[in-house]
Amino acid sequence: FDPDKVDVSFLSAAGEVAVCKQGRGLDFDEGLAKRVLTEDEVVIDREGNVYVNEELLEEPYVTDKSLGDCDLEFPHSVPGTGYFVLGDRRSNSVDSRNSVVGAIKREDIIGRVCVRVWPLSRIGLIF
Repeated sequence: FDPDKVDVSFLSAAGEVAVCKQGRGLDFDEGLAKRVLTEDEVVIDREGNVYVNEELLEEPYVTDKSLGDCDLEFPHSVPGTGYFVLGDRRSNSVDSRNSVVGAIKREDIIGRVCVRVWPLSRIGLIF
């Protein structure tokens, strides 16, 4: 057991939030919280709707659907060694839609986010 990491096998459903330590072209000292898609094929339409393996992903947590800063061609298949990650504020999120970040490697996922502690008015569990 490595005390600086946790096993991410508990990421069981598309849309769970995890902290990633880096992307392909970026290195984050404090981690980057993103929604993780664990399936193989991702498609995002011009309105920002996300389809995983041809099924629309229900995302009530997204604050602004947008294609954002995307330079991928769709459908986009996620490599077997990586995870496609998306931010909730899609219009300005740095995430897997841009090849600078790309798919996040399993070993670069620090763990699942379970609780929001700030701001205090929104403290609670994250699903």
